[in-house]
Amino acid sequence: MRTKALLALALSGGGMSLALCQTVSQNIVGYINVTAKPGLNLIANQLDNKNGNKIKDLLPTVADGTTVYKWANNGFTANTFFGGWDNGDMTVEPGGGVFLDNPGAETKLLFVGEVKLGAQTVALPAGLSIISSVPPVVLTYGEMTPTGAATFPAGDGDTIYQWTGTAYNSNTYFGGWDNATGTIGVGEGVFFANAGADKSWSRTFNVQ
Repeated sequence: MRTKALLALALSGGGMSLALCQTVSQNIVGYINVTAKPGLNLIANQLDNKNGNKIKDLLPTVADGTTVYKWANNGFTANTFFGGWDNGDMTVEPGGGVFLDNPGAETKLLFVGEVKLGAQTVALPAGLSIISSVPPVVLTYGEMTPTGAATFPAGDGDTIYQWTGTAYNSNTYFGGWDNATGTIGVGEGVFFANAGADKSWSRTFNVQ
């Protein structure tokens, strides 16, 4: 069962590419190609489609049997596509992420929208959440610190879990990350285990 793999973390990515295709005033419109391999993929939408970022608009056509699992309140909500989504209004906002279970061959998922500029905040509740960078950039763990370029509020005992397609790679923070040279790709979501109280990740992103 797919849910066993998904819940394993609670109980105890793929190739990404980005292109900026148009600049109008202060708005940057672009697209992200996310490679969905057969099986489970932990992905993120990092572009604002200006229409609520509903799954029916973000991914209007995928293979029948494709299922998206969204994490909330310490559990997953499943949403399956058969000619249309069970819940087309499910949102996938920049800063979050979902598991996508691809029932077929490797395929490309296309996200289109605007890069969110200026000050952005991602909630980091105590316990588990699926998060991503709001701006579509590759992050190094060296940047993912309170004083790093990404201003990530890592605290001792916090852990980031990256999905490899078959298992999680964990990276724990105690004054620094176990693996400070690792990266989180464009279009990639991660599980964040907040060892402390609720907090938030605030970052300002602008393009010169």
